[in-house]
Amino acid sequence: MRYLINLTPAILGVMVVLQAGINKRIGDRIGLPTAVLFNSMVMCSCALVLFGAIARTSLQTGGLKQFSWWFFLPGLMGLCLVFGGAWSVKRFGAAHTFLVLVSAQLLVSLLWDYWMDGIYPSGNKIVGAALAWVGALLLVRS
Repeated sequence: MRYLINLTPAILGVMVVLQAGINKRIGDRIGLPTAVLFNSMVMCSCALVLFGAIARTSLQTGGLKQFSWWFFLPGLMGLCLVFGGAWSVKRFGAAHTFLVLVSAQLLVSLLWDYWMDGIYPSGNKIVGAALAWVGALLLVRS
């Protein structure tokens, strides 16, 4: 079980590519805005079921009482990722889209760890992120 838990980031990475690719195909058939709307309706429905299943615990620990305006940001970013991922795969291809996406994620995650969580990046992490950026630049230029 622990092995599967350790694979969670890889599984999520696969899902990101598959989601964008499938949304691109759906968008080719019914239009990207309609595909994004449908995708969001499915996600919202699932989120409501999940919330209902755990609402008692969530509300007892503060839940909606602690609400702030910036709680909207992850949802807005998710919408941009769903729409932008499918659009970018259609425009640039999956390899280009996701190598650049992952390179940007590496850079921002190092900055987040440092500024938000006080985790200093190791030399290996910096070199790894730099190599990903070199790979992204080579791919974009080809």
